[in-house]
Amino acid sequence: MIEQIENRIVERLKEGLGEIVREVKSYGGELDGDDLFNTIRAMPSIWVTYAGASLEARSTSRSRYLEEHRFVTMIAVQSVRSEESARKGGAYKYEIGTYNLIKAVRYLLTNQTLGGIVYRGLKPTGIRSLFNHYIVQRNALSVFAIEWSAVVDNSQLLEDGAYPEITDDPNHKDYWFNEFRRTALIKPFEDLHEINAEIKDPTYDPDSAAKVEMKHITRDSALQNNILDMLKGKKDE
Repeated sequence: MIEQIENRIVERLKEGLGEIVREVKSYGGELDGDDLFNTIRAMPSIWVTYAGASLEARSTSRSRYLEEHRFVTMIAVQSVRSEESARKGGAYKYEIGTYNLIKAVRYLLTNQTLGGIVYRGLKPTGIRSLFNHYIVQRNALSVFAIEWSAVVDNSQLLEDGAYPEITDDPNHKDYWFNEFRRTALIKPFEDLHEINAEIKDPTYDPDSAAKVEMKHITRDSALQNNILDMLKGKKDE
């Protein structure tokens, strides 16, 4: 999910900004290396990175979590004129300033669910300066970071003692585990096809019973166990 959100942020900014910037991609240490001069030549640039998460249980069984993931979009601009031009832009239309890009990135990302995977959409939580008044080989550098909150409702958790399932479906939540040799993989639960039950009302006619046949096809192991436990409890009463 983390990779999916980051990739979709990158894709949306690429499509939304077009030729306004020279590159939009996941951050790969461009500001940390020794080759800062070549990094500057590719500006204006936007880099996206993951900054961690906070998790909150949303059910008493802790089978569902609300995950607040934090992402950062770094906006980097250089100017041969001045540090002020790097922030505010210049007279030429392609002399884009970081202030313009901050506004554009917020406009493109705020409240976006990225195809329905972010609960209630991306929320900006802060803007901070990373580089200001910084000169590299006569180039003024301006870099700002916009921090984002991406809330995900995650109920795809393993039951106690369970392991990922064997699957060849690339869209299955356990598919990644199947790409490696592992001993702790289990076969999928068999389909639950039907349940037969009798309902009696002793206050009306103890000997009469309404037969109920419920049919449901599912591989949801938690649902199967809940139904079987319920029927077992009724039998013991």
